[in-house]
Amino acid sequence: MTAIFLTLSLVSCNHLDQANSCPQPPPVLLQREPSLAEINPLKMPLSQQEALTLWAKDAAQYEALRERHTDLQMWIRYWCLAHYGNK
Repeated sequence: MTAIFLTLSLVSCNHLDQANSCPQPPPVLLQREPSLAEINPLKMPLSQQEALTLWAKDAAQYEALRERHTDLQMWIRYWCLAHYGNK
């Protein structure tokens, strides 16, 4: 879902004005987030401690992705949209 949003956001920048096209976002904003841990309780029963540890890790990964997504949105608004609105 995020990859689709990023692609559409960057493609929309390219259609605004080819002479004033958007610069490439910083690579850190485009890095793919690692997948969440796969848990199959039928094949791998977890203790309560293991389940809480995995949940905390997944929650931290989600927050990092959310922050990076917000940063990318702000970058697009500034570099792709705000600059074109002032011209």
